[in-house]
This record gives sequence, structure tokens and C-alpha cells, in this order.
Amino acid sequence: FKKKKKIILEQEEFIRDQENIINDVADDLNEAKAEASELIYSIDHEFKPDIESSTCLILELAMKSADVKVIVDVMREHLGSAKVQQVACHALAKLSNVSPKHTVEIRNADGIAAIVDAMEQHLVDPDVQQLACCALANLALESTHNKDAIRDVDGITAIVSGMERHVSNADVQMLACRALQTLCVKNEDNREAILDAGGVYAIKEGMKEHSDIKEVLQQASRALKKLSGDGSSGYLHQ
Repeated sequence: FKKKKKIILEQEEFIRDQENIINDVADDLNEAKAEASELIYSIDHEFKPDIESSTCLILELAMKSADVKVIVDVMREHLGSAKVQQVACHALAKLSNVSPKHTVEIRNADGIAAIVDAMEQHLVDPDVQQLACCALANLALESTHNKDAIRDVDGITAIVSGMERHVSNADVQMLACRALQTLCVKNEDNREAILDAGGVYAIKEGMKEHSDIKEVLQQASRALKKLSGDGSSGYLHQ
């Protein structure tokens, strides 16, 4: 009996030792997690702005050298950064306004899809929305291929969603209306897609919200006329 009791006591002592070891390891793990959290916070709040600034500088240089591939690659790599997407969309808008050659390069580099992805990822950011709309409008101008490409990657839906989300922002409304009117010129498929996406309702809501802003009303009226198909906005009832 004494021998069995001794064995039981030894086992209990062994279990206690193991529990102490486990507790020590758990404490070490908690300490390591706390240190990792502090490091992540430090990276996000101290180094991230520097990385973002450097990335935006790369985009500026790429725009000056008309390096479309670099711009699109940066957009893909930093999709979560609204600031990077703003600068990139601005760069693509400027390049597409300079030369038809750049509009082809942007399409071939999947730049149109990158712009639409930025709009979807940063729906709450009005600057991303308006700069993206500006880029899409420029890309669609005089290019049937680009008009079709924008529709194929749900660009029309993204434009209308931006209008609905930022109905109180005059710049978003104005540039979105410009994009929609450009997209439906000589393109019946886009016209139908805009109607199906609720584009007419979004345009009219923007007009109501900004009834005192001439630029919004002008772009909105032009968009409605293009969408009517006969040069008159009076036939659209959405």
C-alpha cells in the first residue's frame, strides 16, 4: 500500500510539474503575442505612411515616363490603399487624355479592371470614385473596344454604385455622368447596361441633390439625352 501511495504521489507531483511548464509556456506565448501586436501597430502607424508615400512617388514617376504596366502593377499590389489608388487613377486619367496609344496600353495591361477594382474596394472614398470615373470617361472616348471592356468588368455597375453612395458629392456626380454619357455613345449594349443598372435614377437623384450646380446639371442632362437614344431626355422614365 505504501508503495502504491508513493507512486501516486510521484505521479501527482509530475502532473503539477507539467502544469507549471504549460503555464510558463502560455505566459511566454502571451508575451510574444503582445510584442507582435506592438510591432504590427508600429509598422502600420510609423512605417506604412512612408511606404505609401514612396509608392505614390513611384506612380508619379511612372506617369511621367508613361509606364502603364508599372502603374497597374502598383494598383494590384496596393489595392487596400485608397491614397495609392487615387494617385494611380489620376495617372491613368492623365495618360489616357494625352494619347490614344496610352488608352490601348492601359486596356492591354488590364488597367480598366484595376480601376474598377479600386472603385469596388474603396466605394466609401469619394476621391477614388471621382478619379476613377474621370479615367474611365477618358478611356471610353473614341474607343469602342474600351467601352466594351469597361462593361465587361462591371465598370458601369461600379460607376452607378459610386453615384448612389456619394449622391451628395458634386464632383462624383459630375464625373460619373460624364463617364456614363461617354460610354453609351454609339454603343447600344452599354446604353442598355446603364439602364439596367439604374443609371437614369442615379442621374436624376444627383440632379435633385445639386439643382444649383451648373456643371452637374449640364453633365447629367447630356447623359440623359445620350441614354434616350433620340437626343431627348424626356423619354426616360426610371
